[in-house]
Amino acid sequence: MFIPLGDNNRLRRLPVVTVLIATVNIAIYVWQLRFGLEDSVLQLGVIPFEISQLRELPPFDLIPIPFTLFSAIFLHGSVMHLAGNLLFLLIFGNDIEDAIGRGRFIVFYLLAGLFASIAHVLIDPLSVTPLVGASGAISGILGAYLLHRPGARIHGLTFFFFFFRTSLPAWLFLLLWFLIQLALSHEKTHIAWAAHLGGFAAGILLLILFRRRMGRIHG
Repeated sequence: MFIPLGDNNRLRRLPVVTVLIATVNIAIYVWQLRFGLEDSVLQLGVIPFEISQLRELPPFDLIPIPFTLFSAIFLHGSVMHLAGNLLFLLIFGNDIEDAIGRGRFIVFYLLAGLFASIAHVLIDPLSVTPLVGASGAISGILGAYLLHRPGARIHGLTFFFFFFRTSLPAWLFLLLWFLIQLALSHEKTHIAWAAHLGGFAAGILLLILFRRRMGRIHG
C-alpha cells in the first residue's frame, strides 16, 4: 500500500482555487452533519434511477434532479471519505490549477465531476444507491496530471509490515491507480469505479481541450 503525501513540482502561483474547493468540501460536510448525513446523501446525491427516469424517489431532492450531478461531488459519506479525497485534491489539484489557471480550473473540476457522475449513471441506470464524493472530479485531476506531469516524483509512505518513506514516478503511481479501478469493475463493491474511470478519461480530454484553447488565446 502506498499513501501519497506530496510531489516534487514547483508552483508558479498559489493554489487558491484548490484550497478553496477543499474548504468548501469541509464546510459542506459540517453542514451535512448538522442536516443529517444520510438525508443529505439521499436528497443531494446522484441516484442513477432518478437521473435516467427523471423521477424522484422519497425523500425528495432539495434541488432539481439534474443538478444532483453537480451537488454530489461536494458531498461525502464519512470523515475518512472526505479526508482521502482532500489528500489527493491538495497533492495533485494545485499542479493542474497552476497549468491552466484558476478560472479554467474551476470549470475543469466541475466538468470532470459531471462526466464522472454521468459515467456512473450509464453503468447502472436503474440503481437506487446514491453516489456522493469528490473522487470523480479528483479522478479527472489525476488523468490530467498523468498527461501534464508523467515524470514527476510522488512522495509518500509505503506499508510493508511497517511504514517507510519512498517515492514513485507519477506515471507508475497513476497507472497502478488506474489498474485498481479496472480490477474493481469485476468485483461487487461500493467503490464508484465507473465514476473514477469516467472522470479520469474526462480529465485527459479536458486538459487537451484547455491546452488547445490556451494556445489559440496566447498565439
